[in-house]
Amino acid sequence: MRSILIAVLIAAEGVFTGIDCYQKYHHQKRWFKGLLMPVIMVLYTFLFKEFRILQMLAMIAGWLGDLFLLRDEKPYFIAGCLSFMAGHILYGILYVQEIDLSLMPRPLLLSGAVYVLYAVLVYRRLKSYIPSDFKGYALFYMFFITLMSFTALMRLGSVPQGSWLLIWIGSMVFMVSDTLVAFEKFVNPDLKGVMETYVPAQLLLMYGAAVH
Repeated sequence: MRSILIAVLIAAEGVFTGIDCYQKYHHQKRWFKGLLMPVIMVLYTFLFKEFRILQMLAMIAGWLGDLFLLRDEKPYFIAGCLSFMAGHILYGILYVQEIDLSLMPRPLLLSGAVYVLYAVLVYRRLKSYIPSDFKGYALFYMFFITLMSFTALMRLGSVPQGSWLLIWIGSMVFMVSDTLVAFEKFVNPDLKGVMETYVPAQLLLMYGAAVH
């Protein structure tokens, strides 16, 4: 029964998000987005084996970010970015706590260079489009989301394989989603793919934590 309920909730959220993504009017308030994180938090309460306050706080931060980004005005966009950045910091702290350096494959540390390269390339591509008063936010945000994904990767060998893989993939998809958000905001407002990547990212991070 529990598995059926979980499947129904995920399917319902996917349908709602799909409808929301393809609304004819882009500036129409997309209230479906506001339901995403509450649904995921409900799923987490059904699935978790050990309640983790940092996990829940990170999801709440994501929910606040969703609500702020329902508005297009600059103060709301900044508040949304800060909320998501807080969520990435909380996820990163949680993942660092799970890393056992004695079990982590040392060559994995070299992947940090790949993350840095990705951040540099994305920032260079966006730099000329980002207003000067946003560039500081962009740099800090990119630093924390790449660090979050890097710490998720570093969990290899320290946590069950399934949890590691789900969370690491989720963190990578989250990076893609946030990159698309930046390009949509500053380069091409008609860009697609933000919600299509954001929803699975949040689900993967939640499910990876729940099956730990």
